[in-house]
Amino acid sequence: MDIPRIHENYPANLSLSKFAENSGRIGFIACEMLKQFLAANNWGLCWMLIAFAIFAGRKSFGNASCIILWYIFASHFILYATAYLIYPYKLPLLIPQTIDRLYLHILPLGFLIAIIHLGKMTDRNFDFHGSRR
Repeated sequence: MDIPRIHENYPANLSLSKFAENSGRIGFIACEMLKQFLAANNWGLCWMLIAFAIFAGRKSFGNASCIILWYIFASHFILYATAYLIYPYKLPLLIPQTIDRLYLHILPLGFLIAIIHLGKMTDRNFDFHGSRR
């Protein structure tokens, strides 16, 4: 890998002027993040299965714990996008070398969300102890 070794102070780059300066990167970042979701060569098939589970159990969006997990999930993406947005060097070199590992960090959370959604799909006629309602 050829990621440049830098000693960058990311918190110092968190400013409105830096966001405005790099706002042209947003489309590229969003496209690369979406491509990673759909790529079958790394974890894309897992994300597609998770997406199917979420769609199948969409009634879970009324569940408070599910909504909290979705906020955590979205916060991860916002954090990653922010890091890419304020990165001071060549972004097209960085994203392909790092994004698959970043998505690996949130894969367990994705599966947890999918399980909650699938759980809502299967508990229609049974209570917690397995007896019919």
